[in-house]
Amino acid sequence: MRGRLVGQGREAEIFEWSDGAVLRLMRDPSWGERAKQQAEAMRAASSSGAPVPAVRELVQVDGRPGLVMDRVDGPAMMDMLARSPWKLFSMARQLGELHARINAIEAPATIPDQRAYLRGRIVEVGHLIPDRLSAWALEVLDGLPDGDRLCHGDYHVSNVLIDGEGPKVIDWTRVTRGHPTGDFARSLLLTNMGEVPPGTPIVIRVARRPGQGVFNRTYDRAYRRHLDVDDASLEGWKIAQIAARFSERIEVEYPRLLRFLQARAPR
Repeated sequence: MRGRLVGQGREAEIFEWSDGAVLRLMRDPSWGERAKQQAEAMRAASSSGAPVPAVRELVQVDGRPGLVMDRVDGPAMMDMLARSPWKLFSMARQLGELHARINAIEAPATIPDQRAYLRGRIVEVGHLIPDRLSAWALEVLDGLPDGDRLCHGDYHVSNVLIDGEGPKVIDWTRVTRGHPTGDFARSLLLTNMGEVPPGTPIVIRVARRPGQGVFNRTYDRAYRRHLDVDDASLEGWKIAQIAARFSERIEVEYPRLLRFLQARAPR
């Protein structure tokens, strides 16, 4: 049986489990297939040498799907930055190098297609975006390249934990099979525009503006040293990712997301 709550996010709660494991319990009872896909993605990452918690089993608890996986006893990279801000460069390099490693892995065929996933998210929130912007974002998305790589979908400093063995990438809820540059674009936008989650250390909130430019440039260079970026499609991926971001219902972000789209849309 599950133990005490040890963490939570927008899509799942994390509970203690037996024998050094944790349970990642989906909030949505209908997400059984998504839980299975997360497990498949994490196993593919692990078998290719990428550092992720080992998946033990899929379970149902109180009618909700969940993954039982090894517990990672260590802080998130974001918390390490708050404690040791002088490590900004080394952390940003590590973040970029690890992301490139993940994006170089071939994804299982059962993982959702990246462009189809983004299309569904944009269509879902058409009522939140002016029709012309929604239609334009979908048109841009249709012109973006396909791919077969492992795309985490929510890769940032809160989803990389550091234990005694090194980093471990967690929270694979939005994993897709697609083009690495699309995943890279999402991470760039998260660090530039994403709303920091509740519980973010105050030092990160205060230092975010002056430090994020340096962090992003270092992360960008590290990623590109290990994996090619398709710069011809990068701007298009940003447009598609921003439009899809509305589906996460973070209302405080809506004005800046709209400004991003409006500034780039054809007149």
